[in-house]
Amino acid sequence: MSQRKVERFYRLHAPFYDVTRRFFLFKRKRAVSLLGVRPQDRVADFGCGTGMNAKLLSQYPEISLTGMDFSESMLKVARKKYPHVRWVRGDLEAISLEEKFDKALCTYALSLVNDWRQALKQMSSLIEPGGNLVILDFSPLKGPLNFLDPVFDKWFRSFRVFRKRDFKSELELYFENVVEESPAVGYLTLVVGRKRKN
Repeated sequence: MSQRKVERFYRLHAPFYDVTRRFFLFKRKRAVSLLGVRPQDRVADFGCGTGMNAKLLSQYPEISLTGMDFSESMLKVARKKYPHVRWVRGDLEAISLEEKFDKALCTYALSLVNDWRQALKQMSSLIEPGGNLVILDFSPLKGPLNFLDPVFDKWFRSFRVFRKRDFKSELELYFENVVEESPAVGYLTLVVGRKRKN
């Protein structure tokens, strides 16, 4: 999907994004809990959208939070809801900032990125050694629901969402102690790792 089409898509969806996505974008609380946030941490929310994670991260008022997203329409909603947060527009495949972060998360965004490996490399370059990155994203159905996966795959692909991506193996290129969590029936995956110090 071209950048113009992406922005047009999210311009249409931004006004009602929070209302509709809460029904199938699960486990955000778990993702935030895996960050291991401490006072004074600099936290990045990559692919932040309308700032749905900012609500959960607001329980840590002592942190510095930066949200990054490609869609200006989505960021406009985020800025209205959480004006105290720093919101930055940028492409995850090429985003570059002078500051680095102690903790970062990326929820339901990498499955939308064309060159997701490059995006993960860019994100890792913005995390301090010893810092945590948590990825929460879609994955194929498995176990007793595996027979439904072709139908789900067709539906997700209509939104340019690609679920068959091995985030864990890619994360292990830059991070250590990488752990993956996934429900027995699949649908989503949580991957967390700590940035290598050498």
